[in-house]
Amino acid sequence: MSLWPSVLPAIVAGSFAVVAAALAYLFSVRRARRELDSRLKDVRLSVPEVPRAGESQDILDAEKAYLVAVGPASGQVIEVVHDLTDALSALLDAAAAVDPSRICSDWYYRRTLTWLMVQPLAWLEVLRRRQSRLDNTLNTAAVRDHYRFLAACHFFEWSFSSLRIFDGIQYNPSAETAHLFQSTIRLAGESTVITVDGSERCMSYSEYLSKFGEFRFTWLGAFDDLLGGMADDSDVADLRRVRLLTVYIACCSLRKHFPIPHRPPVAEPVIVDLRFVRNPELRDRVQEHLTDWLEFYESRIRCDPQSKSP
Repeated sequence: MSLWPSVLPAIVAGSFAVVAAALAYLFSVRRARRELDSRLKDVRLSVPEVPRAGESQDILDAEKAYLVAVGPASGQVIEVVHDLTDALSALLDAAAAVDPSRICSDWYYRRTLTWLMVQPLAWLEVLRRRQSRLDNTLNTAAVRDHYRFLAACHFFEWSFSSLRIFDGIQYNPSAETAHLFQSTIRLAGESTVITVDGSERCMSYSEYLSKFGEFRFTWLGAFDDLLGGMADDSDVADLRRVRLLTVYIACCSLRKHFPIPHRPPVAEPVIVDLRFVRNPELRDRVQEHLTDWLEFYESRIRCDPQSKSP
């Protein structure tokens, strides 16, 4: 007589018991892991970030708020300065094949080139407005790096207006148009900032064209006089060409120190290449001034504490 039918129920019952015990064990382990993960998460949330040596948590929070506020506008400034540098390099690099005087006498080209010049001014205005609501006394390493960027931005704005590059040259700033007044530069930036859904930004090119007539009687005329007056052989036309070269040098400096990874680096500007300045006396004097000012601002951007104004 076989014992199999009699022991089968016991085997089945034992198997179920083993499986149930194993499942219970697995579920208990899983539950314990979940509880441990939850406790670790609670600990991470409850323990504050360890401050860097010598810096309080308040300073770290202020630094983070500062960088979050200025980051987007700063990135846009860098992007549009790269765009302007590309446009000017086609005119002013040593290998450029086209005389910039001929191109800048074209009204349609001037309209586009003016737009490329104004975009950084608009984003710098947005950046100024955001910084006005922040703590500008912070002195952390990250904020100091942003101050380096602001020095490069100041060099860019200075390149449109400074008369120091004309020192020792007979030039009447009230009657001649080889520079833009600082008030004109600020007005151009302020006029091209718009607010969309509560956020300030530079207007688009189509929006710029729609207000072209309005801008023509405020700040655009000064830009047009500067660019459109480079086609003759006068000393003032020479200085207008020098002004454009000065803007290009400032763009190259900013682009060198704050590159965009997916865009190729620009060639170093060659200051001695003033081939479009036809007056040799002007050429030599301007070359000296541009060299001094580039060295000064380069040292400022590198945060060289020994730099002194020439």
